Amino acid sequence: MAYKLALPPGNRIHLVFHVSQLKPFTPDYTPVFAELPRAPDLSAAPLQPVAILDQRMVKKGITSIVQVRVQWSSLSPDSATWEDYTVLHHRYPTAPCWDDVASAQGGEHVTPD
Repeated sequence: MAYKLALPPGNRIHLVFHVSQLKPFTPDYTPVFAELPRAPDLSAAPLQPVAILDQRMVKKGITSIVQVRVQWSSLSPDSATWEDYTVLHHRYPTAPCWDDVASAQGGEHVTPD
């Protein structure tokens, strides 16, 4: 048993289909959503490094770089991350964590004799 479709001339679809290729239409009127989903809140609080917790030397390629373990504002204390020191200092030059680093290294307000 086969069906022949009435399509306009010049189409690129075969006009005859076997009945086994057809599926019965069963209407389904159930809504996908009872209400429209809400858009997610993508606004994030701006993060600032607030404290340097630790530091280490890491080898990347043939060079060694300094990494610091950073405590971020608006995050829990156990979510500190390791960041490259130079990248972090370039990205956040006025962050409050640099005051702690300067005082730990003898301070930047020390004048020579």
